[in-house]
Amino acid sequence: MRLCCGFFRLVFCSSLLTVNAFAHDPINTSKDTPLAVQKIYGKILNQGLIEPFENSVAFFSQQQTFEPSAVYMVEDKLFLINDRPMPENFPSQVVGFSIDQLGQEIIKPDSIFPVTSAVIHSSMKIEAATQSFDKRLVFASSSFSYFIEDEPEKDAFNSVLYWPSGKPNEAKRFNSSVRQGITSSLELRKRIQNILKTKQFPLGPTYFKVEGLAYMPGNKLAFGIRSSGVDYDSASYQFTIITAEIHSASSKNKATLLLSNFELLYKQNEQHKQKNRKHIKHDIGVSSLEYDTNRDGLFVITSFEDEDKNMGAYLWFYPNNKEPELVFTEQGTPLVFKHKAEAFLMLDESTLLIIHDDDREQLIVDTGKSKIKRDTNQGVYSVVKIYNSTTKN
Repeated sequence: MRLCCGFFRLVFCSSLLTVNAFAHDPINTSKDTPLAVQKIYGKILNQGLIEPFENSVAFFSQQQTFEPSAVYMVEDKLFLINDRPMPENFPSQVVGFSIDQLGQEIIKPDSIFPVTSAVIHSSMKIEAATQSFDKRLVFASSSFSYFIEDEPEKDAFNSVLYWPSGKPNEAKRFNSSVRQGITSSLELRKRIQNILKTKQFPLGPTYFKVEGLAYMPGNKLAFGIRSSGVDYDSASYQFTIITAEIHSASSKNKATLLLSNFELLYKQNEQHKQKNRKHIKHDIGVSSLEYDTNRDGLFVITSFEDEDKNMGAYLWFYPNNKEPELVFTEQGTPLVFKHKAEAFLMLDESTLLIIHDDDREQLIVDTGKSKIKRDTNQGVYSVVKIYNSTTKN
């Protein structure tokens, strides 16, 4: 135990030192100096399918699906986390494959391997993952979309995790607590709820859903709020981002990490919504976040799905001192994904990997070489090239 705790202290301190090199105030409202406006352009290079198991199977009378919702990278391996239970005969909801498989039209089961972790598996509906800037720590968040006072098993939907990269079996929870045998980060639910207070919900919404997570300068985590309301059925989409500070603590020779000082970073107002209404006809909610240290801002993915089974996603860049701006194509139209984007990461400073979760829909995937109908045992990915055009205010 002492060796393990020492490792966590070393990893965390090293990460903190790296973060300090990038640290700055992410919300600087000074207007004394003209600011550079970074217009970001994007192009989908290719798309493909990820197939961890060969066939969809029946699971409690429902068709079992692969619905990846989080992605992170360790060295030359990519890891996806499914947000639903996998088939009973499949060992893990976390799967990995080599980065050199990208470009394949279908990444087949023989190129994919499962990753086991008791703590990850006991955390229900993980919706997002990210890494510290030095890549030493991985962070993940569940949806926080369920809490019922007399059903403690639902507490498993309320967890934020961290583990050393490459060692998911050493995963721990931020602000860990136990209720009737269920371990979670339940106390964080109230803190998030408190930040989401409105006139309509003076105590905070009784329902909300987290679907984005990004590591930020200042040793913070940013959470993307996708929806909120009275309950799931009546909730409305949200373009809201909140932050929390990471702290280290030790008790009884155990090193742990805590989250505190939750703050609102961004909430879309009506003016911003109307400004982009000519491009976006659907209501949208946050699906994923990632901080770009080279451009000093957050990339944000918002997505939608409607009652007519239409779905899609948009990519934004949210620079310091500004408001989120859509990423456009060279043709002057917004970069639009025809699949519901759920997660992404930066492969390098000019390339994004987008992971899509089309739920149970069997949409057509254009790989650039052919068009393939997605089966429910497959996830969809896109590789996107991005570049800047910087102008002055």
